[in-house]
Amino acid sequence: MTSLAREHLEGFLDALAASGVATLIPRRVDFLRAVGLTPLRSIDDLYWAARVTLVSRQEEIASFDRLFDAWFRSGWFETLGATGDDESEESETERPAASPESAASFVDQGEGTGREASRDDLRNRRRLARASDDERVIWARMVEIACRSLPRTSGRRRVRDRRRGDLDLRRTLAESRRTGGDVVHLRYQRRSQRGRRVLLLIDVSGSLKANSPAFLRFAHAIVRAAARAEVFTFGTRLTRVTPILRQPDLDAALAALAPVINDFDGGTRIGETFTRFLGNSRFVSFARGALIVVLSDGLELGDPGPMAEATERLARLGHRLVWLTPLRGDPTYRPVTRGMRAVLGSLDRLGDGSSPAALLAELEGLPGLEHRPRRRAGARWQEERRSA
Repeated sequence: MTSLAREHLEGFLDALAASGVATLIPRRVDFLRAVGLTPLRSIDDLYWAARVTLVSRQEEIASFDRLFDAWFRSGWFETLGATGDDESEESETERPAASPESAASFVDQGEGTGREASRDDLRNRRRLARASDDERVIWARMVEIACRSLPRTSGRRRVRDRRRGDLDLRRTLAESRRTGGDVVHLRYQRRSQRGRRVLLLIDVSGSLKANSPAFLRFAHAIVRAAARAEVFTFGTRLTRVTPILRQPDLDAALAALAPVINDFDGGTRIGETFTRFLGNSRFVSFARGALIVVLSDGLELGDPGPMAEATERLARLGHRLVWLTPLRGDPTYRPVTRGMRAVLGSLDRLGDGSSPAALLAELEGLPGLEHRPRRRAGARWQEERRSA
């Protein structure tokens, strides 16, 4: 591709952004890579390469078509060096062979099924905006509800109790000495209660750019409410951010994340980052017996096997495994991508993470998971579909 052609393509991308079509960095990279690697035999080939990689919402199609016609259907396409049907046999770039794995089905090309995800490792930092008054109200409500909704477990210490627990034989006999050896009152003791460990794994990739601030405010509320909470972000890297989120001030804590998280709005490698987490014995101790909450759209590119294996191991280690996806806010959403189908059987709940209000509702519903059978997210999803 000549420098003139590349400048024209980048000008087209800038025009799309100015018209309101979201062109995130991963999408731009995917588009330029597709143009460079795909034999463009006609203007329609270029159109679909751009449409599939750049457009994510139906309402953006009209603006996209109008700009594409203005930039490319005026004879400029020939300067790309499009290859015709008589492409030279000595060309070093071959047309990719179609295969069942690489062929995109209707489900694969639908909105919210992974087109926006990318595996590119792009270093990018982001400074989050200060929370609005409404967001602060919801955050304070999250802290309040988390204090009473997060699961608890028995501690090692024993405390006195008047009516329940195990018989405290030592205290009972000690008091009987005051009454001449007669046992007048039985004394009891029980194990103390403490908050169960909470582990949050937060996706900060480009496909979740609009949701990342809400996810991180939710994490800050959990850290404020739970004495034993751990938070990690992941995209193409794995980053522990717990110490930063322990700062009491919400805006100060989120502002301090900017120099720490280097893969903001970049690519997605869920299976790889989960496997890296499980390969660290210290991190594994954070997951053992914990309530594990994953906030991600689950849009994994490539082989979903590592993602499924790592999620299954997390489910075995943890007390409960909850997956909150922003795509769940759409009434027509179905967990039909290969990644979500692969992990659904390991989940205790597939919930809604589309907004702060939805996250608040999921937090309120946590106590209901305690008495349900494990790993029933898939079955409950089918029940919801039948009752809808």
